[in-house]
Amino acid sequence: MPLTLHSFLIMFIRKEGDEEDWDTVMLQRPRTHRTPFPLSFCIVEDWEPFTNHYSDRPLLKGMAYTGPFRDVEVVIKVAYAPVPGALRRLKHQANAYDKVASLHGFFVPECLGLFTSASTSSEQYAIGAALPTVYYGNTLMCEVETGARPADECWQDMDASTSTRRIIKSASALHRRGLRLGDIGPECIVLDDRLDGSDTDAFIIGLADAAPHKCRQTCTLVHGGLAPQRREFGCDELYYLCVSLQMWLPKYILCFAEVFETKLVYPFPWLLAAHAPSDAPRADAIKDALAAIIDYAERYTDDEGDELKGVLAEKRGQIIADFVAGKVPHGEEPYYGGIRSPLHPAPASSEHIVQH
Repeated sequence: MPLTLHSFLIMFIRKEGDEEDWDTVMLQRPRTHRTPFPLSFCIVEDWEPFTNHYSDRPLLKGMAYTGPFRDVEVVIKVAYAPVPGALRRLKHQANAYDKVASLHGFFVPECLGLFTSASTSSEQYAIGAALPTVYYGNTLMCEVETGARPADECWQDMDASTSTRRIIKSASALHRRGLRLGDIGPECIVLDDRLDGSDTDAFIIGLADAAPHKCRQTCTLVHGGLAPQRREFGCDELYYLCVSLQMWLPKYILCFAEVFETKLVYPFPWLLAAHAPSDAPRADAIKDALAAIIDYAERYTDDEGDELKGVLAEKRGQIIADFVAGKVPHGEEPYYGGIRSPLHPAPASSEHIVQH
């Protein structure tokens, strides 16, 4: 019978309120190419990052001093041996991390794998298994609870040019590796700013509800475009994630206490103003339309929206004067310096501008 080599995880757990009293726990797992180190040594203590969310408890947090996570902060999710189902749930998460091993350090934290105890102790807090991962920071929900992030910038109102698209990119990467997340929200997203300030990575942590998945997404993800039909998109989980993060322009735009199809009027304020009530002054109609278009650009677009807002701000006076006079965009700079629709290539019809 071949000899099985093991890697060991030794945790020195600092007891709360006592700097001199420590618990020592040794766990093991069969040594593989991903865990070639014979020994990982960590000093950790109890960690409760959530006040209202308990899905990731119990957790330990501290520093690793040997092994692959040398001199880095780690989070260790543990399963207490006497708790029914705890080991099974932790094994489920470990299997999910194994399934996306090629994404470790990119879209999910590096994970050392599941370590288990040979002990059969029935003590209440006897640790039966542990799953160590690299710590990249607090989740979005934790940042809100600690005051590090405003509550109104926690999810759908985040900076579209970085955070929103990177969360969707991370979720899409896991889907391509055959894993659906089951439940994704601010309590399982960590945004890690790169040291050179060039970018922001979105890490998905936990994977408690992950399940095998064959993703059938067919639509290209274009930020600031019109939302595709759900059935055409091909993947419900990614579709609803994009909707919740305001990835796309809504189908309708609100103005004059009515709704209008976005694809017919955006981003041309004069087309929207043409639908104002017949008794509304033309100057008021175009000003309200400008405000509605700019609000849409701020909410649902990033780079293209900044460009659009710049043009509308620069040409605001001319746009208002032309609409009041019943004129169409004209001159050497058609559409006031290059306003173009991301939704349809055809230029706006002059008929829409004079109808009012």
